[in-house]
This record gives sequence, structure tokens and C-alpha cells, in this order.
Amino acid sequence: MSTLYTEDQIADGRRTFHRFMSLNVIAFSVLTGNVISVFAIKLDVSNSYIGLLQSFVHLSMVFVLLGRLLMQYMSSVRVFAIGWTIRYVAASLLLVIPFVVSRSGGTAVATALILIAAGGFHIFRGVGVAGQVAIVAGLASGSDRGRFLSVNSILANTIALVGGLAIAALLGTDAPLSRFVLFFAFAIACGFLSVLQVRKLPEPHVESGGDFRAFVIDVRSVIHERSLRRFLGYLAGFALGTSALIAFLVVLSKRVFLLPDNFTVLLVAIGNMGAVASGLINRKLVDASGAKALIVSYQLVLLVVAVTMIFASGSRAGGWGIMAISFFVAAAAHSGLHVASQAYYFGLYHEQKHRNLGLLYSVVSGSVGAVGAYLGGLLLDLVEPRFDLPIAFRVLFASIALIVAVTVGLSLALAPDRRTPKRSVRRALRIGIRRLFRR
Repeated sequence: MSTLYTEDQIADGRRTFHRFMSLNVIAFSVLTGNVISVFAIKLDVSNSYIGLLQSFVHLSMVFVLLGRLLMQYMSSVRVFAIGWTIRYVAASLLLVIPFVVSRSGGTAVATALILIAAGGFHIFRGVGVAGQVAIVAGLASGSDRGRFLSVNSILANTIALVGGLAIAALLGTDAPLSRFVLFFAFAIACGFLSVLQVRKLPEPHVESGGDFRAFVIDVRSVIHERSLRRFLGYLAGFALGTSALIAFLVVLSKRVFLLPDNFTVLLVAIGNMGAVASGLINRKLVDASGAKALIVSYQLVLLVVAVTMIFASGSRAGGWGIMAISFFVAAAAHSGLHVASQAYYFGLYHEQKHRNLGLLYSVVSGSVGAVGAYLGGLLLDLVEPRFDLPIAFRVLFASIALIVAVTVGLSLALAPDRRTPKRSVRRALRIGIRRLFRR
């Protein structure tokens, strides 16, 4: 039984949250990722610009800290609603870009507006997430917690997949800026409608874990533990390598393989398929093999993707198939790593500390991920004037492969998984794979 909501509030709140989730995923799918990157590339922006643009996705998780601070003075629903409202106000700046570009010197103004819009959109997402987590914690109480969370996951992945297919079908091979803005306008409208659903959510009777001091106390109590320091070292490597890899696969598809706009956006849907496939695998393997074995395995998969890109970026041939497979596999490994990493991390500590230590996970992952995405673009801009474009991308992906290889070593050095402490990584995987194919 939840201490935050009554049974009736849980039932009504879940229905409202599902409506919010449906509208929000539509908006998020259009205003982030490949769509906004392709839009910016049409303005002939630099690689470091794309890196900065993609870094905001990761940086949003750092601003959950600000949301936690605000929750000492505001309710969860209010923090959630304020964060979500401001993020869509910021995104509305995208709607004026076609009018700005047509004027003298308008391209520089337009690129600045994209950064402000994307930055505000993601930063205030982080602020709002602090309130969202508290509300979901209450709505997910009871014996049917798994069903509620599963429905959320199915809604998010299904709508993102259908949305990606729809955008790819309607966008065209070389869409004008005005066509992108039509998609943005629809997404922003859905975003503001989602805010109306947030305001209908029930307010928790008792705020749980909103005290920022509790976060500081919990972090201080574990920061000197060797197992935590090893994990944070691995997490930093994971975030650094994958943020650059994911961010610049789309740039590779446009600038080296010269793929059309609609196919580049379709890669989002293909990536969502990979994430869904990873989720189905994780559901069976994470308990059987243990989280550490999955972490090592997924890191090796990402290493294969990075090495493949070193050779693929030297040729324009076969770009369609190479990019489709790479997006599917990279998204599957990235999603699987987050699930396995969180399962391992939370397994180290008592459940009462999960919320505050989960915030530490977000801050480390988000800050290092933001640095990784930006440094990837900066490296490309430094190398490209000295070499041909394909060779510059080879240097980038070779650097990413090196980071991922180091991270594989860091993952092997993690303390044994508490669920499978006596199993080697290889033996744990064999057991998990046998269970995966067992009827």
C-alpha cells in the first residue's frame, strides 16, 4: 500500500500518467536525436556544434540536482509541471528559424536559437524529472508495480517506433526547413498538452526523499567504498565512449554516406527496435547471468560497432545497410548497458538508498556523457582540416574504440555480482544463454 496516494488516486493517477506519457513521447521523438541533428546539419554547422547539441541530452540529468533543491520549497507536481512548461516554451524558438534564416546574417542567429531551444528543452527536462520520479514512485506501489512500469515502457517504445516511421515517411529525401518546423509545431503542441496532464496528477500526501541533505548524507556514507569507486570509473568510461559513438553515427550517415533525410530519421526507429530487442533479452538474462556479465558483453558489442565504423567510414559503399545494422546494434547495447549498469549499481546498496544514489548515477553519467559528445565533435573539427573527411571519421571512431576498450577492462575489474558472486563472466553468460533459449 502506498503512503503517498490512496487506491483511488493511484488508479486515476496511472491513467493520467499514461496519457501524459503518450503525448510526451511524441514530442520527445521529434525534438531530439537524429531529427534535430539533421535540421542543424542543413544549416552547415560544425562537428563541434553537433557535439554540443547532443551533449544537452546528457546534461539534462545533471539538472535533476536543481529539481531536487526546488522540491524543498515546492511540491512534486509543481516542480514537474514547471520544468515541463519551460522546456516547451524553449523549444518554441525552433518555429521562427525559417523566418530568421532568410534574412542577412540569419544563419548565425538561427544556429544560436537552435542551441538555446535544445539547451532549454533538455535542462528543464532534468528539473522536471526530479518531480516526476517522486510521483512515479507513488504510482508504482502495490503488487502490480511491474505491470504499471511495463505498460509505460511498452507505450514509450511503441509510440517512439511508430513516430519514427511516420516522420521518415513524411519528411522526404531532402526536406526544406519549413517542413521540419511543421513537425516541430506538432510536437510542441503535444508537449503543452502533456503539461495539462501533469497538472491533473495527484499530489503525494507525503514527500519522499525530497530533502537534498539526504542525498549528500547518503553519498558521503558510501563514497569511500572501493566497489563504488570502481563502478564510477567504469560508468565514466561507459558514458564517455557511448555518448560520442551515438552522437556521431548520424553525422557519419549524412556527411560520409550522404544518406537522405528520411532514412537518417528512420534510423531512430531502427534504434528503437534494437532497444526493444535488448529489453526482451535483459528480462531473461539479467537474473540468470548477473549484471556484471551483461555489462562486459554489451561493452564488447559496442567495441565491435566502433571498430566496424573505423573501416566503414573509409568507403561510401553500402551505407544504407551498414548504418541500419550499426544503429540497431548500438542502440540495443546502449539500452542494455543502462539496464545492466543500474541493476549492478543498485544491487550494491540497500533499497532505502536507491533514490539518492540513483541521483549520483545520473549526475556522473550525464556530466561525462555531455563532455564525451562535445569532445567527439571537437576532435573531428581539429582533424578534418588535415585529412579527408572519411579519414577524419576514422580517427574519431578509433579514439572511441580505444575508450570502449579501456571501459571493457574497467568492467572486468568490477566487484563480483552479488547475485552470482562465484561465477566467472564466461560461465555466467553460458548459463544465461541456455536459459534464454530454454522453452
